[in-house]
Amino acid sequence: MEAVDSVASTCTGFSLENPVQVDATGFPAGCSVDGLERRLGELAGLADAEWLAGLPERKREESAFHDRRRAQEQAGAPGRVGAGLYEAAAMSSRHVVEWIEREAPGAVFLDYGCGRGGDALSAARAGARLAVGIDLSGESIALAREAAREAGLESRARFLQCDAEETRLPSESIDRVVCRGVLHHLDLEACLRELYRILAPGGRVLALEALGYNPALRLFRELTPARRTRWERSHVLTPARLRAARGQFEVEDLRFWHLASLLSIFTPPLRPALDRLDRVLTRVPLVQLAAWMFSFELVKAPKSSCLTGPRSED
Repeated sequence: MEAVDSVASTCTGFSLENPVQVDATGFPAGCSVDGLERRLGELAGLADAEWLAGLPERKREESAFHDRRRAQEQAGAPGRVGAGLYEAAAMSSRHVVEWIEREAPGAVFLDYGCGRGGDALSAARAGARLAVGIDLSGESIALAREAAREAGLESRARFLQCDAEETRLPSESIDRVVCRGVLHHLDLEACLRELYRILAPGGRVLALEALGYNPALRLFRELTPARRTRWERSHVLTPARLRAARGQFEVEDLRFWHLASLLSIFTPPLRPALDRLDRVLTRVPLVQLAAWMFSFELVKAPKSSCLTGPRSED
């Protein structure tokens, strides 16, 4: 995989012998929270119709798709086919919530592809120094800002419409990131490069993604094309694709979620028992690959370890 621009840009020191390096945003790597907030203010005025029109077609399609989805939700549109799938995902959702509660206090937190901003707001409530949400959908960002106002969290939760593959956030400015069902909407190598750039040394990313192996779920995706963009349909992840991350990040805590619990769509009262069964099934090699979702953490080496730069891919 293509390396980050230079080792110096990701391992900058702050002494006269090793002066602060400024990245393309005009901010030093590892800038303060105040510096990040200034940059967010600058970027807030750049997401306009002209900017959106200049994006590649797949990104314009993604933005329009999720704008329509948010408008339908606000209009009280009836539930979509398969909506019950997400009611069966309580166990993986709890895993994300518990991670945020553990990792957000004192951190600069990023909800990467934030939708309506729920994870960023959870991080702000958990004690993040600053919680930032970014999304390509303007409608999603408007709803997230409204939710922050209603929760009284405007000063600690900021939301920005931007391109997740080129955020223009300062380098090394983010401590913790959650990507919940986002990576398969993006060019994986491009977003991993960007996550590596903006993440502080020692920073962590938690990703929760659909898994692309189960034939029944693959058939469901084929039979419900209106639920997804063209790019999304063809880029559902697999653990094998995580090789793209190994040149930059350590990949930790790989888990699989929701196999038997999918049956709770039809038998909701059995969900607790099916979740208990999943705790066994999703630990069995090969069987676990039929799960609906998987999660993993991407860890950037601490500053003392990054003097040699990102590791080469095996």
